[in-house]
Amino acid sequence: MRFNDFARFSVLVVSLIGSAPLRALADEIQPIPKNSIYLSKAPWTTHEGKTVTLSSLRGSPTVVSMLYTSCKATCPLTLLDLQAIEKGLTAEAKSKVQFAIFSFDSSTDTPAHLKEFANSHNLSGAHWTFHSGKVASVRELAALLGIRFKLLDGGGFDHSNIITVLDTEGVIIHKQVGLKQVPTETIALLNQTLLH
Repeated sequence: MRFNDFARFSVLVVSLIGSAPLRALADEIQPIPKNSIYLSKAPWTTHEGKTVTLSSLRGSPTVVSMLYTSCKATCPLTLLDLQAIEKGLTAEAKSKVQFAIFSFDSSTDTPAHLKEFANSHNLSGAHWTFHSGKVASVRELAALLGIRFKLLDGGGFDHSNIITVLDTEGVIIHKQVGLKQVPTETIALLNQTLLH
């Protein structure tokens, strides 16, 4: 490239960088906050077979829970609590809030099994995602969410029952602790978050 051509090219690049569309794009690309769980690079696989990290949830308020599909005791109740939260959302919130479920059971809850589980519970809409991960990913996420769990000798897991609400950047803004809770506070927070 001759000097004059390079000079013209440089002027073009500088003018493009200063253009309104590119400035707007740069403004949209914000670093993830330091207190966000989306900083995690642990891999997960969705029930649709896509390999993702937690940051794939970025952009919408997200309700997060950990459970496992073969559980016959507490996990079905957690699922009912999640559905109660969804039911209480405004129409606008329902179209924007994501529900992300992460399994404790790395061996049994494969993506195909999670897809079957989602379909059987009528939770196959675009705003519901189920995730399967390796043991290291499960441990890391549980630690980030403040969830304690352990594998039981006879199979299954003993674990905390916590539903966590994340803002659009993956920062924890609320926890609903325990089972069969009246989700008034969780619902109000989600509806209010979408007004800002």
